[in-house]
Amino acid sequence: MRTRHGRRKLEQQLAAAIIGLALIAVLVFTALPAGAAAISFTPTPRDGWDTNGTVYATRIVGNTLYLGGSFTQVRSASGQVEPRANLAALSLDTGTLLPFRANTDTPVRAIEGDGTTVWVGGSFSRVNGTYRRRIAALDATTGQVSPRYNVGVSSTVYAIEKGPSALYLGGGFGNAGNSGLPYLVKVDPATGAIDTGFAPRPNATVRALALSGDRLIVGGDFTSISGTARSYVTAVSATDASVVGGDFTPTAIGKAFSVDVSPDGSVVYAGLGGAGNRVIAWNAQTGARLWRHVAMGDVQAIRLVGGKVYFGFHEGFGDDTTVRLLAVDTATGTLDPSFRPTMDSFWGVWTIDGTADALVAGGVFTTVGGVPTRGVASFAPAG
Repeated sequence: MRTRHGRRKLEQQLAAAIIGLALIAVLVFTALPAGAAAISFTPTPRDGWDTNGTVYATRIVGNTLYLGGSFTQVRSASGQVEPRANLAALSLDTGTLLPFRANTDTPVRAIEGDGTTVWVGGSFSRVNGTYRRRIAALDATTGQVSPRYNVGVSSTVYAIEKGPSALYLGGGFGNAGNSGLPYLVKVDPATGAIDTGFAPRPNATVRALALSGDRLIVGGDFTSISGTARSYVTAVSATDASVVGGDFTPTAIGKAFSVDVSPDGSVVYAGLGGAGNRVIAWNAQTGARLWRHVAMGDVQAIRLVGGKVYFGFHEGFGDDTTVRLLAVDTATGTLDPSFRPTMDSFWGVWTIDGTADALVAGGVFTTVGGVPTRGVASFAPAG
């Protein structure tokens, strides 16, 4: 029979245990970005349509997967071949080729869309025979070139990011639409009219963009932007391009090929090359590093999907030269041991996109996880 003192002690221990469990629950909950859901993908891709070349850009819009790159054909798993020059669209649900057709004369490097319009950027000068320098707006279903949208930039567009009422273009250009603005501009999504009040003037190529509220995360080769010393990754106002983010001055070793941001805006992710060769996460306010992983080659693509950052690279990882695509848990920073697809090409992955229904990687390869698939691989949710 327990004494009153014994019962009181037991009650105190139970209360302490409950408080401890509640604290653990709070820590686990807050470690994941708001809106994130735990999603895993099988490391063996679906056997579907692929290309006869390199895929540099992937974008999932609704149930449509748009592919951009350097190719002349797409091919089904059964061997059916259809002509598509550097752009194609597939049904995400069925994997079938869609009638969307927008052939370009040189490679496509960036794609953005809203279900009605698809914006594509690259090094091209013609789309479906229509003169469009490096950037074009297309009908999302047919691929028809918009007659209203005609910006024209002087060199390759590597990144496109859409806000509520604006489109941001980043690239290697020294001039956009005769505005004299280099590397990063803000334009009207419908007409392509340039907002000259947004004038960040970075001093080198912009390769990646990610929007979080009124903050535009910018990645690239630059060491200065909006008159402020910032190297490779920074945040600017999406309205006037002033450098924002308080103490957000992350240490980025080498140019940024890709950037992303958590749904709640609290964490910035980047894929770095050059001397960096890493995927890295920073606190979006302080710039403090949260975790990182170093690959053997440039980390060329990253994408946050369902509580994990998927990152693609070339050469290999940790002396394993069979892998080019891995996943990191955003909360713990640990690699996912269940997702480690093998690839047969040195250059590996150049682009990643994903939803709860599919993860898609594009790049330079012909076999992924033992499945013949050239240029693009689509992974289904696990379980």
